[in-house]
Amino acid sequence: MPDPRVTVVMPMRNARPWVAEALRSILDEPGCPPEALEVVVIDDGSTDGSADAVAELSDARIRVVPGPRRGISAAFNAGLAEARGGVLMRCDADDVYEPGRVGRQLASLEEDAELAAVCGPFVMIDRQGRALSEVKPDLGTDPVDLTDELLHGKTRTHLCTYAMRTELVRELGGCRPFFEIAEDLDLQCRLASRGGVRFEPGSAYRYRLLDASITHQTASGRRVWFTDCAKRFALQRLESGQDDLDRGEPPEPPESPADVVHGETPAGAAPRQSAAAHAAHLLCGRAWAEHRSGKRLAGLCTMTRACLARPSHLGMWRGLVVMGLRSLAPGAGRAESS
Repeated sequence: MPDPRVTVVMPMRNARPWVAEALRSILDEPGCPPEALEVVVIDDGSTDGSADAVAELSDARIRVVPGPRRGISAAFNAGLAEARGGVLMRCDADDVYEPGRVGRQLASLEEDAELAAVCGPFVMIDRQGRALSEVKPDLGTDPVDLTDELLHGKTRTHLCTYAMRTELVRELGGCRPFFEIAEDLDLQCRLASRGGVRFEPGSAYRYRLLDASITHQTASGRRVWFTDCAKRFALQRLESGQDDLDRGEPPEPPESPADVVHGETPAGAAPRQSAAAHAAHLLCGRAWAEHRSGKRLAGLCTMTRACLARPSHLGMWRGLVVMGLRSLAPGAGRAESS
């Protein structure tokens, strides 16, 4: 078969309930010829039969390669080494691509040779695939150049919304193994040094909140520290052309005792944020936004979902009561619609 135009790299570890849906969302892409697309699945130590779920799809465009089992950066780089397409994308094995995204972003890169990458907004979904919140930066409805922001360490979206030129990602060395998390933010910022990065409207990705994800498995303090490193390194490169990793002087990560031992948080440990707590927080924010825009019934329904996502949180129920009382107040509809 001829080389594809697009390679989607999919790191996978114990994603059997989700991986078939993730792959179908890519392979059924309506805006890209089937022969122009391949998916490289990096099976990074799955023990739940994930590889069997992939094999059951029987699609020649899928290649499964063994993972190095040294973290998410190494898994991504293993897929990068196997990529044959000139355009590179990433999809986590428990997430979903939006229809038309591949063809739309491929066309953007093929039409503008100055671009290193294009990206877009994404939707956060719960375990069942229901929308929680759309991560849609306030950038208007026209494409926006993000290059300068990224060079200064400011990121707007998830790496899985990106379409990147494979050769440029290889020149950068892919993801840097120093980052046990936030490797995607670091790569976004470094990619801007190789060409323009454009944000395009139109949802590109659906990100599923799960307790098993790296985000929710990493201590909050450690997660914030690596995120700050990605920003700090970007500013160092602006000032001197190199960062601490380029100079071979990596900072020492903070100690991170196990967050939860048999359901308890040890003294001094920064707690993880559960997927349920994260989902409830997103739904609560969405509910108040709907309520303020005059969609009071939608707001009440969304706040109810927030309460059910975290039923032991009294603040959520209090918010539902307050929202209900405000909805019933005389003149509430006129005030909210004005």
